[in-house]
Amino acid sequence: MNPVSRFIGVMAAVGRLPNWEEYFDLSRRGLKVSFVSQILTLPGLYLIAKLSSEGRAELLGTEVAPIQIPAVGLIGLIYLMSFSAVAYILTMVFDKQDCFRPWTIVRHWCVFFLVWIVVFGFLLFKINFIPLPAAYGMAFAAYLGLLFIDIRLAQRIAGFDWGGATLAACLITVTGLSLLLTGVSQFG
Repeated sequence: MNPVSRFIGVMAAVGRLPNWEEYFDLSRRGLKVSFVSQILTLPGLYLIAKLSSEGRAELLGTEVAPIQIPAVGLIGLIYLMSFSAVAYILTMVFDKQDCFRPWTIVRHWCVFFLVWIVVFGFLLFKINFIPLPAAYGMAFAAYLGLLFIDIRLAQRIAGFDWGGATLAACLITVTGLSLLLTGVSQFG
């Protein structure tokens, strides 16, 4: 598992570079490793929640709200796995089952890198290099950017046309956001 190779592959798949496939293991083993990358994303989601809570408390002059590790882990895991469920349904409905594995692998690595970039933004806030709104802005840009990444991956990897790719990305985003909001309302 070479993260640098995967990062180059993500850039190639989202961009216009040819042969993005050579940067990924598209076998069953590669799919399993991509799910491991999602598990390795969970600590990043916890750090985002923790640093966000600390920054908000500091900004408002209140006590830091405790962040429950099991709740963040459960909500994060459900959110991260929602893509696989929606992508599987979409590939079954539109008869694109051969695209499910590469689409899932590349999207998992995209989320992995985006989450750790957002963590980096919150760490910059923690060392007082950027203000809290800038860290929140990075998080929002990453989440919104994931919609555009989903559109691009649905086009390039899953073979959807522009309208189909936009529909697929919107369904993925709405499902993930619904699950996040439901989890936060239950545990938050």
